[in-house]
Amino acid sequence: MIENTLLRNIELLSDNKSFRIGAWIQNHIWLLTHLRHLTIARNTLRYQVDHGIFQRPTTKYPIRTMRKKHHNTTELLKYLSSKPYNLVSMDMSFTNGWRVATNPQLTFYTNSTEERNKLFGLLNMVSGLPTIDLRPLKNNILYFIDAEGKVEHIKFDAFSDLESPDEFWSESQKDEWRKRYTEIERSLNKEEDDEGLPFYQFPPNPINQPDFDQDIGNPF
Repeated sequence: MIENTLLRNIELLSDNKSFRIGAWIQNHIWLLTHLRHLTIARNTLRYQVDHGIFQRPTTKYPIRTMRKKHHNTTELLKYLSSKPYNLVSMDMSFTNGWRVATNPQLTFYTNSTEERNKLFGLLNMVSGLPTIDLRPLKNNILYFIDAEGKVEHIKFDAFSDLESPDEFWSESQKDEWRKRYTEIERSLNKEEDDEGLPFYQFPPNPINQPDFDQDIGNPF
């Protein structure tokens, strides 16, 4: 399956107002230009200086939190464009109630399902793909987006159909998820026990070392 290079995947969160996309902040921070009309209320951005080939292999700078304040994402991106920073994480809130954070992939929080769909549609349009209908997608399930804009849930293993918990889940939902996870894990372990060990994992028969002091008589 050939994935789309911009929006590799999407996961809708359980509040029905937020979503996570397969994009990393270091390579896709330019997506914040689509939020340039919003005013930043708070921004916690952690970075690490990296001078690339001009930096000694033994030199490693500490991870720091940016203190400089910016009014909007345009100012922020302009500032970062002149800095040798590797972005580690970000948590940015806007005065309209929206929020963008890394968990570790970019996660967008809006105020309603309609705003969520509109924002995702904008990002999807930038990727050059046809419109993607989010209504059939289930919350907390990871869907991959291929080069033609086809959305598909791929089952990698027995846990693929299990939802991914998010910060909006209640404690009872988390407890139920742990039970289901444990049941799947036990089922897999039981299957391994029933199948037994492959032939190459069985311990070899012990080899008795010869006793050279033993008198075995004349063999001829």
